[in-house]
Amino acid sequence: METKKIIVLVLGLGLVHCLQAQTISEDRTGYFRAQGNVAVGYLFAERQPGAYVQGDMDFFIKNQISINGAIWYFIPVTRNPLGIKANHSLLWGFNYHFLKTGRADPFIGLTPGVSLVRVAYADAENTVKLTPYGPAPLFSVAVGCNYYVGTIFNFYIKAQGMAGEFFGNAPQPSPLYELRLTAGLGFDAHFWKPGAAKRLVQKHTTEYGPELL
Repeated sequence: METKKIIVLVLGLGLVHCLQAQTISEDRTGYFRAQGNVAVGYLFAERQPGAYVQGDMDFFIKNQISINGAIWYFIPVTRNPLGIKANHSLLWGFNYHFLKTGRADPFIGLTPGVSLVRVAYADAENTVKLTPYGPAPLFSVAVGCNYYVGTIFNFYIKAQGMAGEFFGNAPQPSPLYELRLTAGLGFDAHFWKPGAAKRLVQKHTTEYGPELL
């Protein structure tokens, strides 16, 4: 039993040392970060929660600016026969990252998009009917933080506010005002580094002379 404890302790210390040994790039241009997880939401107009399977990605075009895209798949969690039955979202936009370097990476984002929505409503005879699936434009603002624990992994937390309306053929439009929360483990990789080609040319020029270029 003691031997097993020692082995677990050694492996744990080795993992911590490995993560600490990995460096955090000072220049995030060219970084790609992605994650997928479950998420929760709260629809204010309907006063009911929602659940999502969610995934998003960031690609850093500058140290503090990344292109962001996200997909949210809606899962109904209430037994209410009326209300929103589908709210699948596709978002795209930009995130602004406040810090250039370091493990902590707080950000804000502007990511408008569109939702594919379906609503259950009661007609004049009090019969429950479903609208066809239809698009609804969305305005979205996000705030969150990534925390890099190495050159491959990061932890993240994000809150996203959504605003929009779905009209369809229901008697009244359905507001899509919502707060969504997600957190978990993400992955990142450095695809390219700015100035790499220029530095390579300078290196060859220094070592071999310009006549070999």
